[in-house]
Amino acid sequence: MLTTALKQQIDIVIETALLLARKGTPLKELAQRTYAAERNVFDQAQESWMLDRIVWMLSRQRQKIHSVDGVGEALGDQFLLPGFERLPKRLTLRNGRWTALGNARLPQVREYREALLNQLTNYRKTLAAKDPAGDPRIVALDKLIELMKKYLTRGKTITVGSVMALERAQQERPAKS
Repeated sequence: MLTTALKQQIDIVIETALLLARKGTPLKELAQRTYAAERNVFDQAQESWMLDRIVWMLSRQRQKIHSVDGVGEALGDQFLLPGFERLPKRLTLRNGRWTALGNARLPQVREYREALLNQLTNYRKTLAAKDPAGDPRIVALDKLIELMKKYLTRGKTITVGSVMALERAQQERPAKS
């Protein structure tokens, strides 16, 4: 966190830069000139700003790692089973529809996987030659689909949350000797 004195100093630098800038100067250019002119002030703030940014990034990632019940870490609920941490809380389906991961049924998981694979394929074509099927989210979705198939019975549907609860219960059962 920035000290009050440093905040005030930065405010003065920013305000001065805005007052002295020609009308219509792009903000990016103004920021670069201000940074170059007052580098010592911004260097003092750099660690604090980086820590704030890292905390923000950690917070966003923590939100992605969630419990099947959707309650979260604060109450000590068990998170998704290992291997599924990278899956989002909500699956975006065709036409912008979405469903909570815990409530998703097998067809919805397959639909999300297909949409994600298409998105990754298009993205990778422009940036890299890496195989999108090897993306950790696709791999996790493939494992989840196989796991869900194991619990399907003829004519019945099952949600991701139910599968996770069944798997968790099975893992908690003592091994028979």
